[in-house]
Amino acid sequence: MIRLFLVNCECEKGVLFVFKIKNIMSTVKQELYKYIEKADDRMAEALLAMFKKYFQNPKNVAVAYTVKGEPLTKEQLIKEVMEAREDVKKGNFLTTEEIRAQFKNKK
Repeated sequence: MIRLFLVNCECEKGVLFVFKIKNIMSTVKQELYKYIEKADDRMAEALLAMFKKYFQNPKNVAVAYTVKGEPLTKEQLIKEVMEAREDVKKGNFLTTEEIRAQFKNKK
């Protein structure tokens, strides 16, 4: 999106007005807009669905995934990290050597 700004300047022959063009769209948004313009209806519908879902409730957007591929929201990720930190403080963890020993015993 391009906006025009009117800038008044006093000069010897009266008031001079100048339009100053300012591009207010980030480079990423400009590039995205170019792709959207080229998109066919199927792609446009997919993008629209994705944007609607994202803006419907941004707190439910996945910011990470578990090793099983399950999505985690920001709040869930913070909770998981805090629980893991508490486990470490309590000594509820295995060292690398202990994990290696467990795998050797399974073979």
